[in-house]
Amino acid sequence: EISGDFSGWKPLAMEKSADGGWAFTVDLAPGQHGYKFRVNGGKWVFDPNNAERMTSGKYENSAITVTAPEP
Repeated sequence: EISGDFSGWKPLAMEKSADGGWAFTVDLAPGQHGYKFRVNGGKWVFDPNNAERMTSGKYENSAITVTAPEP
C-alpha cells in the first residue's frame, strides 16, 4: 500500500507490474508531497528508490516534488 498527503494518509492499494515492481498513479498539484509505503499491512517504510524526505507533523516521510508545467 501507499499512503500520503494526497490520500489524507489513508492507505491505498498498489498494483504489481509485469516487471515485478509496484505502481500507483495519482495526479499531484505542484509542490512537495509526503508519502510512505506499508508492506503487507504492517510496517511503514520509506521509498527505497528515493532519498528525498520531508517532515509532516512529527513524522519523516519520503517526498516527491512536482514542478509546474512550462507555459
